[in-house]
Amino acid sequence: MNRRVQKTVPAISLVLCVFLIPSLRPFAQQQSSVGDDSEENTEDVRGKVVSFSPGDHALAIETDSGKQLTFEIDSKTQIISQFTVGSDVVVTYIEDGGKRVARSVVNAAATIEVQSPTAGIHLMPIVVLALAIVAIVVAVQIFRSKRRTK
Repeated sequence: MNRRVQKTVPAISLVLCVFLIPSLRPFAQQQSSVGDDSEENTEDVRGKVVSFSPGDHALAIETDSGKQLTFEIDSKTQIISQFTVGSDVVVTYIEDGGKRVARSVVNAAATIEVQSPTAGIHLMPIVVLALAIVAIVVAVQIFRSKRRTK
């Protein structure tokens, strides 16, 4: 190999490693939300609105199984779409001190669930990791060939 290639390939390998490996972080965080105290662990529940009192900061729904759940509405709660008593809604909430605190409320009629054929399969981290490994292997081979020529 000529000197230019010997200098360029390790530099490209280093750049790939520096920029591609950190791109795995969002995928790792997405997969490991359980037990992470830095982020809120949310749950979703679907049901019909039984009562909604913005003044009292409270929302009550009845699930399909007949269970009635009450949620606190606070400044962080996002009301994504309009709803009334009797509307079918999806509530995303957290448990805080024994209370259910709504993080978002969405009218279920306004939501469309689209699932791709590859749902749950995250190919991007695999591709990035493969590229990083290839870059490291190439860099090691070039380093070894340099040592043999000296």
